[in-house]
Amino acid sequence: KRQNRRVDTDPLASNGMFFRSDHFNFAKKGVPALFINMGFDSVDESKSKDFIRQKQLDWNAACYHKDQDQVIEDVNHPWFWDLSGCVDDVRLVYNVALRLVAGDLASSRVK
Repeated sequence: KRQNRRVDTDPLASNGMFFRSDHFNFAKKGVPALFINMGFDSVDESKSKDFIRQKQLDWNAACYHKDQDQVIEDVNHPWFWDLSGCVDDVRLVYNVALRLVAGDLASSRVK
């Protein structure tokens, strides 16, 4: 709530990203695992959810695990991603980890 975020269902569940991730194998063994995905909501209200979803799908097809899979710093480049929110992402993971270690969060296990 502090970061104005929400937990949501996987918008691309058919991709099986969580089940193909390293996180799943940890979770199967009872190790707390946090799987964060960017989702398709934008802080920049001028960009629609459909625009962001399509950009993500296009980027995955053209760049993911290919030579083009690199950080682009040119804001005018079509594959530029604004990474300014990454600090907030790290803060979120840190705070969740602290609460897990302190026992403040109930864990759930994949069976």
